[in-house]
Amino acid sequence: DILKKYPEELFLLFDFEKYDEAAEILGQMLQTQPENAELYVLRAYCCLSHPCPPRTESEAERLRREEQARLDLDRAFEYAPDNVRLLRMHCQPPERLRHWSNQPEIPFEKQLAFLDRLAELDAEYAPAYRLAQGYCYEHMGDTTRARMLINNMIHTELPKTVDFELSFEELFRRLEPDKDLKTELERDYKNYIRDFIADNPKKKFRQAQLCWKRKRAATAGMVHYEREDLQLLATSLGERAPS
Repeated sequence: DILKKYPEELFLLFDFEKYDEAAEILGQMLQTQPENAELYVLRAYCCLSHPCPPRTESEAERLRREEQARLDLDRAFEYAPDNVRLLRMHCQPPERLRHWSNQPEIPFEKQLAFLDRLAELDAEYAPAYRLAQGYCYEHMGDTTRARMLINNMIHTELPKTVDFELSFEELFRRLEPDKDLKTELERDYKNYIRDFIADNPKKKFRQAQLCWKRKRAATAGMVHYEREDLQLLATSLGERAPS
């Protein structure tokens, strides 16, 4: 999609995997557009890509390409600090970030700020970014904040894909060794159903369950019954919510 903005010649070079020639053209374009983050990303892609069959090059040439890619990605991040993919890249563990950046040691405080920005810019994956913040707090030794965050996410449905892989269950076991995740989920579910029916004795169990499901899908936090939740039920069943 990025390439659609640029000359067809560049698109064809990428299409035919002529990355060396594409990188040369991108270098020329950067001379007149030195603050264009996309061009740095494209050149980094060229430096890290290999055509088929693989190019023949010395170890020094390979290292030079990789160093150029790291310089380009760091420069791109400088000019596009709100680029979602670049932000994700800078929240990677040091052993993974080292391949992409010349500054692989990103302080946890800065990662927390990056993750806040990602949750705002890329709301679909906000639960994954909050989970990553839980890992940051744990590594910083702030287990109180980590535990609070992870407990608020018990009912959250985490997205299946994001650039970094984290396990909610693993972190929950470490922070709450005396709790069982399945038991916690069942307890909160039962409390919700009980409170719903106590407040709405004329409603049926299936309506309480449906309302819980809809609220769970709509929130990134713990699910507690509130009278306003009947609006969710009215939306799904075409009923009129009580005033």
